[in-house]
Amino acid sequence: MRGWIKTTAKLIISLALIGYLINKIGLEQLLGSIAGFNLIYLLPAVFVIIVNSIFGALNIQLLLLALGERLPFKRTLRYYLKSWAYGLFMPSKIGEFSLMVFLKRDGVSYTRGFLISLIDKLLTFVVLFGFATFGIVHLFGLKIFGIILLSVLALACMAGFFALTNRGSAILKRYLFRGFASKIAFILKDTNTLFLKRANYLFLNLIITAVKWTLVFVMLKFIFWGLGENVALLYIMTALALGTLASLIPISISGLGVLENLSVKILCYYNVAELTAGSGLLLLTTIKYLLALLIFLLV
Repeated sequence: MRGWIKTTAKLIISLALIGYLINKIGLEQLLGSIAGFNLIYLLPAVFVIIVNSIFGALNIQLLLLALGERLPFKRTLRYYLKSWAYGLFMPSKIGEFSLMVFLKRDGVSYTRGFLISLIDKLLTFVVLFGFATFGIVHLFGLKIFGIILLSVLALACMAGFFALTNRGSAILKRYLFRGFASKIAFILKDTNTLFLKRANYLFLNLIITAVKWTLVFVMLKFIFWGLGENVALLYIMTALALGTLASLIPISISGLGVLENLSVKILCYYNVAELTAGSGLLLLTTIKYLLALLIFLLV
């Protein structure tokens, strides 16, 4: 019951944030802007969606292969698309962890499926943080960026200590997760395999993720072109990367409302008209949710 209350509260927050953005821009102006969208620019968006779906599934396939799991790529693609779609309708991004449920159908344990999902999300965070670097430095200054970077590195070192060293692993199994010692041991073994023996698979995942997000930035640029505006790719990258990172804060449904409002705010800081920024981000969100509904119906 308590879970439903939290989910309902986050849904209300998401809808309130979207409503706030629409009201701030003006519904009539927003509809007029979207009505003037040149549909020819949807073709690149469709292309990016198809390619990125393949890239996303390929990232999962790489992690599966690194851990000795063999699944047909077509099946991995279907599982990836379903988990991505579920992720759009659940608090924060936890819906994407439904991937482990789908992978279980092919004999991949829940523990390993969870780890694969987690590692993929962590690598995505690394890539987005890299893309957001310019924005953090430019908007908040080098000092704040240094503090954030040191904090991230400290957390990474702490995680590495617990996951990759014998002493850290012993602390986890003996003191922190005593009741789950066998599962923790399994996760740590797979983590060691990925980071120490199959690091090349992680490197490939990082490259693919970087290309994947670059294509998303380009897709949003095409959307702005469809609206008759030319927005610098650097500004789009900064706004969308920072907005996506902020959307990981678990206060809404899959970051809905948080991403759009912050991205629009950043684009406006770079002198992009609020109507243009809002129309572009809301169109991008609409495309994502329509695609998710299509996945539910067809996949």
